[in-house]
Amino acid sequence: MIQEARGIFMLRAFFQKLSLFQNEDKMNFCKIGIVAAFSALLFGCSEETKTRSVVVYFSQTGTTKTVAEEIQKNTGADMVELGLENPYPSTYDSTIQRAKRERESKRWPELLQAKMNLANYDTVFLGYPIMFGTFAPPIYTFLDSNDLNGKVVVPFCTYGSGGLKNSAEELKRLVPGMKLVKPYGIAHKRISKAPEEV
Repeated sequence: MIQEARGIFMLRAFFQKLSLFQNEDKMNFCKIGIVAAFSALLFGCSEETKTRSVVVYFSQTGTTKTVAEEIQKNTGADMVELGLENPYPSTYDSTIQRAKRERESKRWPELLQAKMNLANYDTVFLGYPIMFGTFAPPIYTFLDSNDLNGKVVVPFCTYGSGGLKNSAEELKRLVPGMKLVKPYGIAHKRISKAPEEV
């Protein structure tokens, strides 16, 4: 009963929020809300029941982390931040230069925790900033180290000028066996709206 009540509450809250958005935002947002609510209905989010969802994300400036925390708060999912063995520089230009070298050489950065035990999770919310029109290089390391085939994967990203669609298409190309849900993205300049949209 507790699990069902939580799922119903999430569905009601989701549709109340959905009514506040413009059409384009509704299309990007609706799948995440539905996946979260039905995860609660099917698998439960009480302390006695192990969560079946996990939020995995890389955040360079903190904006993607903001979205990840809102998703975690609304779903009750576990959460894992992808940390780098050798963090990116603090300046934008230096970070872009390094990311460009990584993409050209396809030598992806090492993660502090690359291999994860995802066996207990049905749904993976995967978050990242957009770099060069797709997900940031650390996500390649995560994908190379973990098997997402058969998992429901919900991508979410932050960006300056786009890349949401391209990143989702690349995810599906690299892991064709994943069950990809339409992604959610938010521009850096709108990050303050994340608590209302997620």
